Amino acid sequence: MAKLKRTKREALQAQRVAEAQAAQAQVARATREAQAQSALAQRQQRVEDSPLPQWYIKYARPVKWGVIEEREASQVLDQAAAAQAFAQARHEGTPESLGQGKYRLPSGLEFRIYRPRNVLERGLDEERAARSLTGRFQHGYALRELAIWGPTDAAGQAAQGRADLVVLSGAETHGFEIKTAQDTLTQFVRQQPIYEHQFHRYVLAVTANHVQQALKLAPARWGIALLAGDHEFVEFLREPGLNPNPAFDSEVLLSNLWVDDLHWITTQTGRSQFGTRTQLTRCLQKRLRPPELNAWALTALIGRSSLGGRLQCWEC
Repeated sequence: MAKLKRTKREALQAQRVAEAQAAQAQVARATREAQAQSALAQRQQRVEDSPLPQWYIKYARPVKWGVIEEREASQVLDQAAAAQAFAQARHEGTPESLGQGKYRLPSGLEFRIYRPRNVLERGLDEERAARSLTGRFQHGYALRELAIWGPTDAAGQAAQGRADLVVLSGAETHGFEIKTAQDTLTQFVRQQPIYEHQFHRYVLAVTANHVQQALKLAPARWGIALLAGDHEFVEFLREPGLNPNPAFDSEVLLSNLWVDDLHWITTQTGRSQFGTRTQLTRCLQKRLRPPELNAWALTALIGRSSLGGRLQCWEC
């Protein structure tokens, strides 16, 4: 009888521990969701309380496999002032005008200055959709505006792009291309092979006005997600299939790090190293196993996200 009571007592205690752990996990998840909503609300308020950036600057940053397209905002009086500010930030002289909003720095870097319509509003819509889509995953990491690339051609070059949302959950990678009500699907044909090269599963998330075109353009393995008018996730119109051989690995994350990020990781994981991006990357690849390397890269990206850059990373 005493043994039976002890067994029941131990079972009851184990049940209480499991319930307490489940409650803690629920509280932690609710806290993360509240923080995400608060961050989104703060960005929305900043947009409403401040004037829109007058100019956007687009340029290409070379990496090993090709180039990454970068974009910066500049609040100045005119296009020439934006070009000069861009040059001064890089400690270069007066940029040369090439016409039609294009300029060249003395170092040879070419860039374009333009005034897009509703860029910040579209960005907020995409962020709202990304947060909503991320909410479907219990554990993992989410990244917005991650630079990715497609298969290399005969010359060793690869088409490049940026994924609107990437979720690393368990052993699978998920890529989401988000088309808001203000977007078109004209670029999807170019973006499609890049996603198919990188991820286990890929999804085209669209609002109602894009549904019919999305169903026609997206191959059968692509998932189709419906977004509401406020760009919250509604449902899957088509579940994504599985790509058994994705190319995504730690090199993708490393290519999105700044040199300062790479140096920080080398310092935290052993003897500090200095050198170029390529040298630091090779050092880390020799020093750390891929799971450890991914963890450090994601930690660095989360830390950088607090500075408000284009690439955002958070736990989900």
